[in-house]
Amino acid sequence: MIGKLENLPNEILLMIFSNIKWFEMIESFWSLNQQFNSLIGFKISGDNGINISEECLYFNKYYKILSSTLFNSLSCIPYIKWIRIDGRNSSCCDIISQWIFDGNILRFINLKKLILIECYVIEKLIENLSLLIEHQLDELILRFDKDIFKISHHERSSGIIACNQEPKLMLMFKEFLRELFSVKCQLTSIELDISDDDFSTNIHRSYSLSIGAHSNVINNELITHCMNLRYLHIHLIYGYILEYIIQRTPALEILSVQFKDGLVKQSSYELQLQQFVPNLFNCRSMGLENSNAESSSPSADELETREIEPFISTIATDENSSSASVMRKTAFLYHCASLQTDYFLIPKLKCFIIKSVIINDSQLNYLKWILNNVNYIEKLKIRLDIKKSVEENFIVNRNIIYKYFLPDVSRNLLDFDFYIASKCKSLLSNDIHRIINSFKTDRFFVNHIFTNVQCVFDPVMSYQYLSSTRIINPKRFDGMIDLPTIFDWEHPKYIQIDLCPSTSLFLKQINTIFPYRIHIKFSMAHHDKCIDKNKLRAEVLAYLISMPIQLIYLRIEQYEWLLHLVEYASDKLRKNALSTVRHVEFCLTSCYYGSNESIQMGKNLIPFLSRYMPYLQILRLWRDDDFAWTPIPPSCWSRYLNSSNRRRRLALLIPEVIQQHVIVFEQNISELVQQLKHFVYLDIYGQTDREKIEPYRLMVQTRFPNSRVFIHISRFRLWL
Repeated sequence: MIGKLENLPNEILLMIFSNIKWFEMIESFWSLNQQFNSLIGFKISGDNGINISEECLYFNKYYKILSSTLFNSLSCIPYIKWIRIDGRNSSCCDIISQWIFDGNILRFINLKKLILIECYVIEKLIENLSLLIEHQLDELILRFDKDIFKISHHERSSGIIACNQEPKLMLMFKEFLRELFSVKCQLTSIELDISDDDFSTNIHRSYSLSIGAHSNVINNELITHCMNLRYLHIHLIYGYILEYIIQRTPALEILSVQFKDGLVKQSSYELQLQQFVPNLFNCRSMGLENSNAESSSPSADELETREIEPFISTIATDENSSSASVMRKTAFLYHCASLQTDYFLIPKLKCFIIKSVIINDSQLNYLKWILNNVNYIEKLKIRLDIKKSVEENFIVNRNIIYKYFLPDVSRNLLDFDFYIASKCKSLLSNDIHRIINSFKTDRFFVNHIFTNVQCVFDPVMSYQYLSSTRIINPKRFDGMIDLPTIFDWEHPKYIQIDLCPSTSLFLKQINTIFPYRIHIKFSMAHHDKCIDKNKLRAEVLAYLISMPIQLIYLRIEQYEWLLHLVEYASDKLRKNALSTVRHVEFCLTSCYYGSNESIQMGKNLIPFLSRYMPYLQILRLWRDDDFAWTPIPPSCWSRYLNSSNRRRRLALLIPEVIQQHVIVFEQNISELVQQLKHFVYLDIYGQTDREKIEPYRLMVQTRFPNSRVFIHISRFRLWL
């Protein structure tokens, strides 16, 4: 007897739908009958959102469905309140706006939350995000593609723009980030990660404060406040930007901030030293030093007495301190003292979470100043990695906690959660017991039931660990190179290990050591002419690649290592171990410089992939030169080999030579698509000339009219 799917109870059908991607559910079952339409609408409206986080294989289907009349006819569209888009393996940046907007009309009228994970930024996306934060969204989570921080550097170095100019896209991007903390923003929650900012873009500098304590003008602009923002989680590089943000978000209730390189970067204030002391004394002469009489925060005079004078004494007695260094540190401390409570007023703040690296006393003093200005919070969570010199033997005890990590007056504190790792030379067991017992007898800690303090000393790493609850021991083993930061000890996402005799034992115990998903990078020697070393590496790779039952993602440093794997260790490689690979990444040597063997290596790339990885969908390459992986005919460039670098460079930009590059690159891509029937996404990091960008773009649009392409001088992405 043959049954029909629609005869199953609705409860079972909904369970089936729960294991099917939402777009497959619509594509397969929508319009079959009214029952399925109702169940699909119920399922999507119940989830209240769309998660577009699969590999780029599915993005074409996403686009076709979201832009079709079929999707617009779904009765569940008004119920969609959140959208999550992961752009790490796609070139979806130019169609995100098309998914969310139907022309100039918002498609999802009840959209309140948008999550963009590493989606490449373009001008249209920034424009639409500005509209959304002003008129539509309540929550925004942004983690930008790292390439946005490299654009200005490449465009300046290649001469596309002058060194003293800023790319239009970067100007728009910086302006949007400022809008997030302005009156224009109506968001209640923001999660923002700009920790990959570099010196060339220097987004942090664009937030830099004028140092005047009571000035209403910053960078010649009137201060505007973001009055709706209640929750902020932000990942920064330096600490000084925190002042800018707090001044503009007076309604914050929860503030979580993580600093990548340190709590404060004093050099950011050097150009403004002339303003520090005059502003301080002008404030006092005008009687503005303590305008908020009801506040229990320390006044400027109290801050000087409590923090500045002892520290200035320390600086003055340091024979190694230069005059400029003394002036800079002194001015910075006066800057902290001159900023009053009315300047740092976030009266609704209940929870403050801070994670940072600490490298000197000035950063500890800066942290103390911040805590004194939020002494009314109910919950304080601190995660610190203190990397002061081991010779200082900086031991964190109860007195240090009071001195640096608690407000001088804690009016409402109900929950104090701290985990501090401090570099120190030694810590005896008696000292450890004394530290723990001091918290158990302290009135403040006893009254607030903060007495479950734990302390241990790690003699291998020369670290003291002090925690308000429990000690999280970092997982270590022989061959481990990079120890995860204190912020990731409990559930590290990435580790790097060196190959050594104990690696085999580690791999056998990996499920016990790391029961959750983790990325492991194995460090191996680079290319070596020694055949024995190449064979040994190939055997290790064969063992590693054969471990997974179904290997999907493979990232290997050199393409040549794959060739060695097949040549020297095919007998140790599990049968068809590479056939399940869908995503592969590796470096490919230059096809113009090096030995004849390395130059010609790219010619075997597609035959190798089609033979050993026939179901490959994603290929990511790192190149030392242009995007094509096979060379143009030698007749076009060989006669310039003995010329000067400048002449050889100019010769490669002759129109006939550029055309040869375009032809060869088209042949490469065409062969790739023809030989790999499941292939959908090509991503190449390289270095081309700006004169080739438009010819490459026209070639792709002509040869692959239904594809989406993104080309920059350092990146080529093709989405088929």
